[in-house]
Amino acid sequence: LRRALASSGSNSKPCSWKRATAWRASVSASVKRCSSRAPVELHRRSTGAREEHRFTEAETLARQAVALFHEHGFEFDPDEANALLNLGGIREALGDLPEAESCFRRANEILAQLPSDDGGDLDRLKVHALRDLGSNLRAQGRYDEAEGLLRRALADAEQAFGAEDPDVASSANNLAVLYKYTGNFDDAETLYRRALRLIEAQAGPVSADAATVWHNLAGLEHARGRFAQGEPYGRRSVEIRTAVLGPDHPAVAADLANLGGLLSAQGKDEEAEATFNRAIEVFQGLFGPEHYEIAVNLNNLAAIAAKRDELEKAEHLFKRAISIKRKVLGPEHPEIATTINNLGVLYLEAQRFGEARSALEQAKEILESRVGETHPVLALVRENLRDLPSPRLSQPPTA
Repeated sequence: LRRALASSGSNSKPCSWKRATAWRASVSASVKRCSSRAPVELHRRSTGAREEHRFTEAETLARQAVALFHEHGFEFDPDEANALLNLGGIREALGDLPEAESCFRRANEILAQLPSDDGGDLDRLKVHALRDLGSNLRAQGRYDEAEGLLRRALADAEQAFGAEDPDVASSANNLAVLYKYTGNFDDAETLYRRALRLIEAQAGPVSADAATVWHNLAGLEHARGRFAQGEPYGRRSVEIRTAVLGPDHPAVAADLANLGGLLSAQGKDEEAEATFNRAIEVFQGLFGPEHYEIAVNLNNLAAIAAKRDELEKAEHLFKRAISIKRKVLGPEHPEIATTINNLGVLYLEAQRFGEARSALEQAKEILESRVGETHPVLALVRENLRDLPSPRLSQPPTA
């Protein structure tokens, strides 16, 4: 499509949660904790199931752990906060952003009542909680709220742990993801490069976290329209993550989707289509057909179908992507506007001008309420609207 925006996959982030045993073994003795071992064991089993993508089991165990920590713990129990972060992460992975937000907020409320432990595990958990909530709000398109939390997470990590700490790298990466979405591309690149330098210094060049930043750098170049420059970054993320996690991991599928967006933008549609279909296969097997990542890849397949003049197929895929995104993200999320724009351009190319105008006006309205005036996607939608003929010329003359 002439001005459609084939999304390049979601921006992944370094994992920010840990097992209850690691937390409880090192927490300061001055912090009161739940005396029962039952919720600790439930939480340990939940995080293990989550690591293996057994999300139904993980969620059941997590809910039991949270309930027991709340029942048997103290009013402000860091173990309960840790369990809430785990439950929120599970709900987020399953596409339920509002419930995940509730979990993350409650964890932050608990931790805010506890004193600093001078750079110990409690301070680290506080940074994780801020980062998880900020990233969740970013995923919901609430960028102003997200920025304050993510900037604070980075500042707190630097102050508590020093400028070279792994949590500084994770916090820098997550703030960079936000800046990519808000169109602050130069700031995003600076933070991504900082995160990559720290990760490679600590874990070497082949690690899941390094793959995450290469993925994000590739997505940034896609957003900038520098597709050839982003392709080697995308290939690097796939190569590293496959070596570390194996070919069937959902993070590898996200990397493939990311790479596919860059390939499609360069006209390498056959390879791109294969990566999108493989990503959908992995995501659908884990999460079912109504997941955010499915929508991302349906949008990308629709763009390829449109380039091949398979307009009916493209329209169907764009509409499926929009429907899923509305369910997962809510009706006013900026990402939905991207896919609605793509559908509008499809109608424009098909000379279905009334439908094109309706779609593009809807995309413009969403973006004007959620992003800044200089955002590149908003500028693109406005340009597409200017390409429409005037309303009186949008229909063929009557006899």
